[in-house]
Amino acid sequence: MKNIPATKVTEEDITKTVTYASNGHIIPVDSNDQPIPGAEHPIFPTDPDDPTKVIDGRILVVPGYKPEQGKPNDPVAPAKNPSQNVNVPYIKESTQPPAPDNPTPQPTPTPEPKKPETPKTPEKDNTPEPDEPDVPTPRRHHKNKKHTSASKPMNNW
Repeated sequence: MKNIPATKVTEEDITKTVTYASNGHIIPVDSNDQPIPGAEHPIFPTDPDDPTKVIDGRILVVPGYKPEQGKPNDPVAPAKNPSQNVNVPYIKESTQPPAPDNPTPQPTPTPEPKKPETPKTPEKDNTPEPDEPDVPTPRRHHKNKKHTSASKPMNNW
């Protein structure tokens, strides 16, 4: 075992000033370079081996948007100054359904109109009607007129 001789320490040798600044954030921005409302702004992680440095962050999932470059969870490099924010551009996703693989539109077949059916004529009921008894029709009597019949003689009583 080897002893190392002590060195004389003076006050000017031990005074050091350390300034800490917060790490920069990853800021998802729209096509106008404006922060996307409701999107998270995570902080770049501090390098566990050197607290004066930061390490890569990750591209975030932002509902309704997709990253302009890369995909969610790809790395995002910090700025040269670790306390500066880094904007990550996103594109608003379309609400329209994706275009078909075949660019030529196919006509939609139209169904042929149905011909109206002719209503069926009900068949005549051939059932004979029941016999009705002969009922004499009442004769009308007129004032001041006498009924006469050539076939019947008049009774004079």
